[in-house]
Amino acid sequence: MEILLSVLGIMLLIPLLVLYSTFSWGYVASIIYMWFVIPVFPEVPVLLWYQFAGFMLLFNCFNHKSSTTIKKEFKEKNIDIVMMFLSPWLTLLGAWIFKIIIY
Repeated sequence: MEILLSVLGIMLLIPLLVLYSTFSWGYVASIIYMWFVIPVFPEVPVLLWYQFAGFMLLFNCFNHKSSTTIKKEFKEKNIDIVMMFLSPWLTLLGAWIFKIIIY
């Protein structure tokens, strides 16, 4: 019974993580689009965060991980999980700092 519950938990957790990643990257992409693309090209359509989330789903279909493999005993699993949650927001922070410096 415990194995069944853990399998069901993983089956629910994976789609939630995919949705979090998609929505967070979609939001970050929409902010960066508003900061850097709209001022330069005002005639382009204004896209919303959920439209960028759809683009992120599409781009993830073609996005492949690095082909280099690291043995499991040398790989830090906690770092990968933390970076999955922090990387959109660190990207947004870097873009914000770039925007402050440039503009």
